[in-house]
Amino acid sequence: MAGPTDTSTLAMLRRALDEIVEDQRFAMQKTISALEIAEHLLARAATGERDLERLKASAFIKLLDDRNGVQPKHLQSKHLRGDGRMIPRSDLPPE
Repeated sequence: MAGPTDTSTLAMLRRALDEIVEDQRFAMQKTISALEIAEHLLARAATGERDLERLKASAFIKLLDDRNGVQPKHLQSKHLRGDGRMIPRSDLPPE
């Protein structure tokens, strides 16, 4: 398995960071730096995550958590796998 330092992974992490930092949700908040987002993305990649959209989603969840101190209902831990990846809606039990 490729580590988080292979060329394609680094390019994908850079793209994720660029897209997050350019997003209005990041620009409007003042509590998390781009460095903290980069560290979060690297940590997720170290667990094996390679999906760009899941990486970005996890970073936006981090922004929400930090800003509000509370996760929105649809992003609560019951919707995350043990490794922090999102569980597809189709795999969730009915509410």
